[in-house]
Amino acid sequence: KMKKLLLSLFAISSMMIANAQYYYIPYSGSNPGGLNTDIEYPVGGGISPGWTTLLGGALTTPTFASGNLPAGFNFTFNGGSVTSFNVATSGVLTFSKIALTAPAYASVALSNAAIPDSSVCILGITPTGSNSAYANIVTKTFGVSPNRQFWVTYSAYNELSLGSSAFYFCSIVLEETSNKIYIVDQRRAPSTATNLSLGIRINSSSTYAVAGSPNLNSLATNDASPADNVFYAFSPGAQPSNDVYNTNVTMLKNLILNQAPFTVSTSIRNIGATSLSSVTVNYKVNGGATVSSAVSGLSVATFASATVNSATKWTPSATGLYTVKVWTSMPNGSADANPANDTATIQINVWDNFVQRKVLHELFTSATCPPCAPGNTNVDDILASRLGKWNIIKYQVNFPGTGDPYYTAEGGTRFSYYSANFAPWLVVDGNNSWGAADENANSYTPTFFDNRAINPSFMTIDATHTIANNTFSVSGTVTPVHSITNSSLKLRIAIVERSTVRNVKTNGETVFYNVMKKMLPNATGTAISLSAGTPVTFNQSFTFPGSYRLPADGQTANIINLATENSVEIMGNLMAVIFVQDETTKEVFQSGSS
Repeated sequence: KMKKLLLSLFAISSMMIANAQYYYIPYSGSNPGGLNTDIEYPVGGGISPGWTTLLGGALTTPTFASGNLPAGFNFTFNGGSVTSFNVATSGVLTFSKIALTAPAYASVALSNAAIPDSSVCILGITPTGSNSAYANIVTKTFGVSPNRQFWVTYSAYNELSLGSSAFYFCSIVLEETSNKIYIVDQRRAPSTATNLSLGIRINSSSTYAVAGSPNLNSLATNDASPADNVFYAFSPGAQPSNDVYNTNVTMLKNLILNQAPFTVSTSIRNIGATSLSSVTVNYKVNGGATVSSAVSGLSVATFASATVNSATKWTPSATGLYTVKVWTSMPNGSADANPANDTATIQINVWDNFVQRKVLHELFTSATCPPCAPGNTNVDDILASRLGKWNIIKYQVNFPGTGDPYYTAEGGTRFSYYSANFAPWLVVDGNNSWGAADENANSYTPTFFDNRAINPSFMTIDATHTIANNTFSVSGTVTPVHSITNSSLKLRIAIVERSTVRNVKTNGETVFYNVMKKMLPNATGTAISLSAGTPVTFNQSFTFPGSYRLPADGQTANIINLATENSVEIMGNLMAVIFVQDETTKEVFQSGSS
């Protein structure tokens, strides 16, 4: 879930003058420095090991707690060394030594007299609300001295403007040696407009607020991983004129040798105070010779991004794994103020051949589930414009309430296989690698699909089916283009009904697509081994017994007994979805349909 940042939102505050004591830069897509990779779960709800609770509970009166920085943690605030702090439930971490009264729960300007001097602020949050049992201020240290980070996290808090049932995760991070301060916008639900006030207060006349405060909108979503986090980096001193941040190498990770030469390209961000007009792009492959080329004619404003290409293309000598290191230098013909952020690397596989991946979507849904209706619509709309690149199986589940009439025990087996715990739960290519840690179908985006679809596959799946009376038969081949040494591979086949209408319940949906009716031979699947160029054939069939029956619901006493009856509305509307899956990692290598 990468978030698009509006540049206007991140314009430098008018209070930042040429010799400011701090300046800030907005970043997205990670945590600062990548040191903290913990999942954003609350105390008592799956929080990662190593966190220490500083203050917990639904404190309706704003309250301060005191804390200490780790031993030997070398950190200065506004030029003065600090070793301890006080942190308030209302979103203030202060180094002030005077007697303190915690500010009220409110989003106000940082010049407000209630805010102590020498403070870092995330105003507009509260530990109260329906999730207050999980609300805690927790701390943890990441990294190795002298480059550690000390995190103070407001875990499972709430934003005042979101309503009592909402939750929010955010952090104040202190970094030793660099003396940088980070404010991290991590996770929230629901994703509606918010009012926050973020920044640093030296005193009432010297404040450094993120533009938009005190009515700043959080950009976090309900993704429990750091992958889509937004953070603001406050650095001491004045913003340098020329500083380029090399964010990532923008080359495909899998390339075909006979399509060489390849353009070496990288994404950069101008975090200097001066517009970027030129830069030198350098690269080396597997530690070889450096290739450099000057790129001119740019017009990259402060905080804006651009993709730049080396004028010299790369031709690999053979298939194999290559490490490509790309870095920039000489922005605007001058030395870069911070060379440490100039480099990005990528590992690229060069193959002699691969095939188009058909992305498998497995969606657990129910006609009794209100969020399943928009979840199904969201996924179906994304797939509709990408025909030929995907397959989908929808498993109806037996909840909420009494559940969907078309729930099956095999669908329940697949639900447990993925350790799913809610609907609409979406699994993409088996290993939940599509980017949203909560697996919610409502969070799926075209970008997630496209990022998965560009991953190559090394096998084709071809299949046809026949339907005679109530017997469905499917046959076909799996043909690998490379040998795959893996003893954990399974071939799985799902018979799905393209559309159903009789299982309407309470969530407003009237038509249901690609509904799973039977796994062949069962949900366990069949072991398969693959050698390059050698087709593996498969043949499976199933006779749906008895007559159609519509169960009252998805509860055990009412579900279809496939030994004596069936729930297929139209036999001619059946098809098969076939996929090869690693039983250990759950990754799906390829999918196909009949």
